Amino acid sequence: TNINNTFYTGLGQDFNLNFTLWNAAMGYKFLKNKAGELKVSSFDVLRQNNSVSRNITSTYIEDVRTRVLQRYYMMTFTYTLRNFR
Repeated sequence: TNINNTFYTGLGQDFNLNFTLWNAAMGYKFLKNKAGELKVSSFDVLRQNNSVSRNITSTYIEDVRTRVLQRYYMMTFTYTLRNFR
């Protein structure tokens, strides 16, 4: 598990954001010498992920909120090759 808190400040009124990004994973090792691992991961558990940017030119200042991938799950299988020759 890892948790990151992000705080955007100094932008336009609706763009000052505070959100927490929490990712979690659980795995199980099996097979001979625990060479195989099956893992289930969850990204953005709290569905708070945001992307905000500011563009500044000589004529205007623009604050932009972009859609980002929010909560998703992933299952992975990893096999470790030992004694590879």
